[in-house]
Amino acid sequence: MALVLRSFRPSSIHPLARRNYRHELCAVSTWPIAVAMIEGTVTGILAKKAFVGTPDWIIATLAAAPAFSNMSSLIWARLANGKRTLHNLLALQLGIVLLVGCIALLPRSTTGLYLFTLCAVLARLLMTGVITLRAVLWRANYRRHERSTITGRLIIVQTILVSTSTLLLGRLMDWDHNSFHYIYGAAVLFGLAGVWFFSRLRLRHPFLIRPSIAPRQQPRGWSLGGLMAEWVGTLGEMMTIMRDDLAYRGFMVCMFILGISNLAMDGPLIKVVDEQFHLSYMHSILLLNSLPLALMPVSIPFWSRLMRHSHIIRYRSIHSWTFVIAQFCVFAAVLNGSLALLTFGLAARGMGFGGGELAWNLGHNDFATSDRASTYMTIHVTLTGIRGLIGGYIGMWMYAGFPTSRGVVPLLGEYCFLFWAIICTCGALGFVYLNFRLGHLTRNGPMEQH
Repeated sequence: MALVLRSFRPSSIHPLARRNYRHELCAVSTWPIAVAMIEGTVTGILAKKAFVGTPDWIIATLAAAPAFSNMSSLIWARLANGKRTLHNLLALQLGIVLLVGCIALLPRSTTGLYLFTLCAVLARLLMTGVITLRAVLWRANYRRHERSTITGRLIIVQTILVSTSTLLLGRLMDWDHNSFHYIYGAAVLFGLAGVWFFSRLRLRHPFLIRPSIAPRQQPRGWSLGGLMAEWVGTLGEMMTIMRDDLAYRGFMVCMFILGISNLAMDGPLIKVVDEQFHLSYMHSILLLNSLPLALMPVSIPFWSRLMRHSHIIRYRSIHSWTFVIAQFCVFAAVLNGSLALLTFGLAARGMGFGGGELAWNLGHNDFATSDRASTYMTIHVTLTGIRGLIGGYIGMWMYAGFPTSRGVVPLLGEYCFLFWAIICTCGALGFVYLNFRLGHLTRNGPMEQH
């Protein structure tokens, strides 16, 4: 344990990156507590258990919000603009803290439920901007060979804090349904501390951050005409990349298949643990959020070493099978009512999330040149948003049934987990096929070496 803790010390990082790493390490020791309060599974569990008669579509919306909010990346992409990137990041973080504070003041009523959903979704929209800009800052501040190591360490600290703070939220909610007022209020203070630490960061290579549009073409302010013009321009550039970059297009297709199978399970799992297994707040959050997150740090060092020496396509051809195993285990657990098997499946899912977090933040760099990295990332997060929007609602309808004016039409029920496990397998096989077809690319390792 002492060796592990020493490995996180700033002195273990290259001197040029040490200052930024130290401030980021302090930031992720406070900021994630605010982020934990808007986690999709956490807000979904709170909506299901703390409010009476919560509709299925609200649970599906909250569970899928972290994914479908990525469609807003076209808005946030314009904020990646040289030295202003950091200031824009801080503004988005302050917006998230404000929304968490609003949730702390909401009543447990029907009106409170809808306002809770609105605040949680808006906070996830802003979090998309934070994720997008942090990925850009990581590229500018850290060299390729050290980036996965530094990012892995930061993610480890963040996931530990998110898992423990959400578990505390669940324990206090079991004690008193109104405890979320105090927990969300305390999270505001930690969030503000994290924003202050982030404000201490400095950009080492701001010239690597290309403005979203040329200075002479930039519209004044956030006018509707300016935004529409930029969206059209960004969409055109995205379509050009998807047309010309065969490897990235194939990668995105496989990611869509694999990702939608994972995202479609979140809403049904919230209903399963409440209605079939009858778990408390703490045990629900432990199983669906804290356990997978706590296991991510266990797997991240392994996935980080694999990513450091592998092209992202080869990496995904290995990593994806973790989700296949997890999804078949979850289906068997729901079919047989086995809590032990469900725990094992969700634990395997958490191991997969560890590698997925690294790949999601850094994988596009193996295709993109420095001046187009933000556009490649925008493609990735936009498609993540689309599959989150589709998968979140289809997954819930497949499990709970399709609502009509004459009642609910039953669909697959518990067998929806088998359906998505098969879809996940197709995605994993797609990566294996890509790795075989593009061996000339993947055998050379990561494209970016600077």
